[in-house]
Amino acid sequence: MTSTANRNRLTAGSQGGSSYSSLSMVELPNLPGLRRDISAINPKLYREFKLSQASSTSSLEELPVVEEENSLLSYFEKSNSLAGFSQTVSPYPSSGRAYNDASGRYSLVSQQQDRENKSRALPYSNLDSLPASISKGGKVCHFVAVFSEAMKDSSTQSRKVVLKVYLEDNSIEIREPKVENSGTMHGKFLKRHQILKPSGNSIYTIEDMRAGAKLEIYNRTYIILDADLYTRRYLQSINVHFGRPIADPRNVYDPTTRPGMSRAAPRTSSRPPGGLSDYFKYNTKILRFYGLWDCRENLFGDELFVKVHYSLAENTIEVVPIHNPKSGRDKLPKLLKKTSITKPRVSSATLDLEVSDDISLGSAGSSNSSRSPLSRSGTAGSTVSRAPPMVPRDSYHWTDLQIGMVIPVASMTLQLIDADDFTREFYKSKMMPLSPAIVRVPPTYPTIVETIPPYNGFGSEEDSLQTCKHKLILSAPSKDGAKLKALANMIMRYEAVMAEPGPTDADRKFIIQVHLEDDTFQIREPPVRNSGHKGGIFLARCKLESHDGSTPLLPSDLHLGALVTILSHKFRIFNCDQFTFKYMEEHCHVWIKSDIERIIKKVTPKKDVLQRLFLTAPSLANRSLTADDLGEFLQRAGCDLILQEVHTLFRLVDTYRTGSIKMTLFLKYVMDL
Repeated sequence: MTSTANRNRLTAGSQGGSSYSSLSMVELPNLPGLRRDISAINPKLYREFKLSQASSTSSLEELPVVEEENSLLSYFEKSNSLAGFSQTVSPYPSSGRAYNDASGRYSLVSQQQDRENKSRALPYSNLDSLPASISKGGKVCHFVAVFSEAMKDSSTQSRKVVLKVYLEDNSIEIREPKVENSGTMHGKFLKRHQILKPSGNSIYTIEDMRAGAKLEIYNRTYIILDADLYTRRYLQSINVHFGRPIADPRNVYDPTTRPGMSRAAPRTSSRPPGGLSDYFKYNTKILRFYGLWDCRENLFGDELFVKVHYSLAENTIEVVPIHNPKSGRDKLPKLLKKTSITKPRVSSATLDLEVSDDISLGSAGSSNSSRSPLSRSGTAGSTVSRAPPMVPRDSYHWTDLQIGMVIPVASMTLQLIDADDFTREFYKSKMMPLSPAIVRVPPTYPTIVETIPPYNGFGSEEDSLQTCKHKLILSAPSKDGAKLKALANMIMRYEAVMAEPGPTDADRKFIIQVHLEDDTFQIREPPVRNSGHKGGIFLARCKLESHDGSTPLLPSDLHLGALVTILSHKFRIFNCDQFTFKYMEEHCHVWIKSDIERIIKKVTPKKDVLQRLFLTAPSLANRSLTADDLGEFLQRAGCDLILQEVHTLFRLVDTYRTGSIKMTLFLKYVMDL
């Protein structure tokens, strides 16, 4: 195949049909077997081709003259330029006749050989034999058609559809245009596929689509009425006469005429005559009023404070609630979004019209009596009360808003009670000052007095008080953690006997333990053989109350010589251990009976009497003195000291805690007072 023949065939292929049936070189996709303009699409390949051609002719005496052109096609068309080509670069495969001819395509094997030999092959094909997916890909023709269907009332109606014919494979798709709120399911009627004719021998193609043509598709007859402009031009390019468009049938179903499709007329704008000038004048300026919605007369009603925002640019009002902590309400962002609030309509004067039969019938006579509503219900001389006509008003404007006015918003009735500083300055600049804020008296609520019932004796009192705190989930009573940490495992022990013992309790002794970490008490009885009493725990660890039950029993209530009533038992404390003595002396601000300074102040006035008693005592130099002996001397001297104070004074002299000291040592201490 020569270059001239190829050129003639390409020229014929490009000019043999209209623009609808052929493609240019630039529009072709980059597919194997298609001849392309390599110089424009792949300049690098073009330069490599020219270099390979130059290397093959380097041994010749004279190189061929190559014209510098933009297209490689013009270079191939020159017959004298093919002399110096190497055998590996073959511009025109001699066996390639068409795109579908595998022998002329640029196969994968040929590509691999060219890469190994570092050469380039340029296969091509004629444009007349392009596949339909390339020449007609993406081209769709649209037709308007109708079909008839039977209704429930034995009538028929026609419905409009759109037939889409895809030219690349003659597949057909049928759609019905969607109409909002039409009451029927619109959209795709038939999926895209090739449809057989009733004869079953062939499929419907674009040549079968003409005005008035009847297409029987799946027991339904479609009549083509019209086509779009692109479809008509395409049919004209392939010499197919479409015909004149056909008018729509009378019984065509129009969804827009369905009841309920008509929309209400838009509300007239509530903006003042300023129009857009207000929008650019005020921009984002907002007037803020503080309002109150009082609905306490309703069931579960309450007072709700809100902020009323008026947009000067848009002349709209929004209502924002003011959230208070622990109000029990959901935190809604808005109660009313931006909108125009219409003023309440004003009713005109109520008129009582006396309408007789003559007036109700009118001048039309008895022929209009069937159309008159008064003729069916009223009688001659009867009085008919008509509803007063309502006069519509405009929406609220900023000039209508004042402190104290009430604005009905939906189901709310808002009262404006205050405004912010910017709003007051704005109204003041417009010569419309606002009234002072409305001061509301805070409501008075009855004082709730919690009455705690008396302790019934079951469990600890602190635990029982948890049920009186009106909690749904009960919790254990809280403890003083710092006190638990500081006084952990500190126990004060007192030795006591019964103050009013019976015949069997005269010899019983008890140890009263005080746990300082939580101020609890425990009583133990040392076991004595053959005493008739088991011994052990006499009272489990618990908190105790005073003898009158008004206050709890505290550790400071226990001291030597104290008479303590515990659960109907009276105990007299007469001794304690050394830790207890030391702890009470270190905390003398709590146990004032162990305050040595206070004790010395009580003993100092009786100093001379004590010296005389000690000096006149027999065997003064060799006599030992105990705490009980010291108590007798102090009592004889007239010092009013209890047992706790006597032991504290004795421990001041008895530094070695032996329990007895020489009388001369104590006499020396008294003389130094």
